[in-house]
Amino acid sequence: MKKKPNITRSGWEIPSSWGNVPMTQFEPLLSFANEGLQESNWRDTLWHVMGKERLYLITRLTSEGTVKQRTLVSEIAGEDLRTCDVKPELPKIFGHEPTFELVKDLQTSVRKIIEVLATKTTLIAQRQLKGRGMSPRLVDLRTGIIVQEAREYELDSQEDKLPCWWFTHDYVYQEIIDMIKREFNTPTWRRGFVYPDGFHWFEDIGEEASTTLAWMLTGLAEVVFLNELPAIRRCLWCERYFFHSTLRQKKFCSTTCHNTWHNKIGGAPRTT
Repeated sequence: MKKKPNITRSGWEIPSSWGNVPMTQFEPLLSFANEGLQESNWRDTLWHVMGKERLYLITRLTSEGTVKQRTLVSEIAGEDLRTCDVKPELPKIFGHEPTFELVKDLQTSVRKIIEVLATKTTLIAQRQLKGRGMSPRLVDLRTGIIVQEAREYELDSQEDKLPCWWFTHDYVYQEIIDMIKREFNTPTWRRGFVYPDGFHWFEDIGEEASTTLAWMLTGLAEVVFLNELPAIRRCLWCERYFFHSTLRQKKFCSTTCHNTWHNKIGGAPRTT
């Protein structure tokens, strides 16, 4: 077997508003993409995918009458709400009040982006594992004209280095970002504040699902490219998306799916 070259990175530092955000922060996205939507669960599914932007509608009876307040879930910890009516507040979808059909459309858009991100980053990683690099695409900044397309090349020695994904595959990242903009009809930036602990407060926090999910998908793409790992996989059996944080091959989301797949095709079940 041919020995793989010892590939190293060239040490680029990329400034990022997402910093070292763990993949677990994006679990609501994958859960939403994997959910089997029904009339009985679409409301809960929509509310949970909002993650840190989930809102409660709290109704209080005061001496001055009924007072309603929209509050982030994280802000009611420790409050005595026994005398209040607390209900999940659903966001709008594409500017409209949420419905079952709109949630299905939203899920389709999320799945489309996740699938493209998973496919393209897997191809990048496979190319690098085979000892192949990619020269960057060169663009004339004055005219926007592409001077030279990205070109694949073979590493000639163990001394060759692969520049980080941001440098050699920035056009792939930009294609994904442009796709998010088109799919959700929203910019991928938001106006707000970033606190010292990393918490983001937005002027439109929790109000519009398409804005929140476009922002989360942009962050997911950014973190994947920063980590330089094809972190999103799709199970070969149940076709659910899952996170996998190493280059080690993993085709199934669980041992159950692994064994079921092997049983169905006539292979022997495994425990690992």
